[in-house]
Amino acid sequence: MTFGEGLEKYAKRKGLILFKVSGEVMTVEEPKKLREIKIGK
Repeated sequence: MTFGEGLEKYAKRKGLILFKVSGEVMTVEEPKKLREIKIGK
């Protein structure tokens, strides 16, 4: 699955952790300040 650069910038602004996969390698980008998101009930 691929996404444009705009989505990556949006996720960083929102304080979300980014998981990037390239071939057999996965990198994780963690923002300086994490934002808690509640999903569901």
